[in-house]
Amino acid sequence: MKSRHFIYLCIAQFAIGITVVSVKSLVIDFPIAFLLFVRFGCSGLLLLGLCMHQKKPLTVNTYGRKISFNDMLLLSSQALCGGFLFNMLMMNGLRYTSASAAGIISSTTPAMIAILSIWLLQEKLDRKKIGTIILAIIGIMFMHLGEAGDHEVASNLFGNFLVLLAVIPEAMFTILAKKHQLGLPPIVNAAISNLLNALFFAPLLLSILPTITVLDISWFQLMQMGWMIVGGILFYSFWYLGVPHAPAATAAITTAIAPLSITLLAIVFLGESLTLLSLVGMILILLSILYGANLPLKRLLIRNQ
Repeated sequence: MKSRHFIYLCIAQFAIGITVVSVKSLVIDFPIAFLLFVRFGCSGLLLLGLCMHQKKPLTVNTYGRKISFNDMLLLSSQALCGGFLFNMLMMNGLRYTSASAAGIISSTTPAMIAILSIWLLQEKLDRKKIGTIILAIIGIMFMHLGEAGDHEVASNLFGNFLVLLAVIPEAMFTILAKKHQLGLPPIVNAAISNLLNALFFAPLLLSILPTITVLDISWFQLMQMGWMIVGGILFYSFWYLGVPHAPAATAAITTAIAPLSITLLAIVFLGESLTLLSLVGMILILLSILYGANLPLKRLLIRNQ
């Protein structure tokens, strides 16, 4: 795996932080189905426009072979796991439990991907990979324990259960993208994934339309929605650039960047404070990523000189 593919995965996970921070206050004023339909619909149309501009058809892969019905089923499975199921479970879970509790539970994602990669991809985990994943999980837990307060005791078990369920489709999204590589250009893969997710959310949106009154959207909320859309485009585009070239265990390690980016962006844009435990957690995560990805600092410094 080349270093640029690892960087692509890191950018994709950082984009999750952009999306989460941008929608943090939006979920209070708007239905989840509406927000997710807007996100995937707008992202899909923008990516579709880029595909047309670059003359990349959605029905042909890089080898000139037309996408079959089975290929579309596989793409739909990826979109269903990484988009519809993950977002619905996570956002609904956050209605019943705290963000800190959700962060601790979602820290099991690297371990879940590692377990599924052994089962479905027959990948072997050596001591280094196991140690790296454990270090990343400990780092994430430190971050969210640093943010936890007395309200954690009253966290709703149902919300925690939904967040735990969300970890499974998130991990399966990575596994499916690794197991079934269709040879599509990354931008085409991203466009199809977003458009499929928009179709998945359309029935939900139609079902709640009678209950929605006139939406009063401020300019600031429009800007937040814009960043939400940008985050979605960046995630799918860079994830499909990197994941075909990276082992599942390496992709699992980069998922630790998501909570790290959420914390950093929340500090910068939402005015949240950084505790000592959170700082320790960030350092542990960064060390796990550098160690697990075989990107020693000395080599990086020499390359940049």
